[in-house]
Amino acid sequence: MENEDIWRAWGELIRTMFDRGEALFSIRSPGGVAELYPGSARKMSVDGASFTIERDEWHLHFRLDSVERVRFQILSKEGGGIRMAVVFENKDGTPVLRAGWLPRLMPPEEDPGMRFWEFSQSWVSMPGFCDERNRELVFPGGKSAPGNVAGING
Repeated sequence: MENEDIWRAWGELIRTMFDRGEALFSIRSPGGVAELYPGSARKMSVDGASFTIERDEWHLHFRLDSVERVRFQILSKEGGGIRMAVVFENKDGTPVLRAGWLPRLMPPEEDPGMRFWEFSQSWVSMPGFCDERNRELVFPGGKSAPGNVAGING
């Protein structure tokens, strides 16, 4: 897969998560964090390695060529519960952009872990993506996962 194809896939993933409205995007820097809630965008585009989202409240200009890998994570949270995120990392493993999936942004009648699992299932096997979903947190006691693939933790 060519770089342009990978960047297009990563851009499409960001666009899809933004459109669904279930993830809070964040960009961290030493001493601060910008939290970007989804909503209606007046512009969203991928142009080569450049990705842009423009809302009235904020703009995000993101260089896809700064990303080395995308990690799908389902991890235990301190104090209980699970943390679900899609993390875009640079070559040093530093998060460049993080999309934290928040249960409060999801439909209340659905299980958040299952919803994230099902969404991420179609992306994890693509080049440049890493599967770090702990299936035991979503399917305790060995329940079978829909669309189960090799290499999933648990």
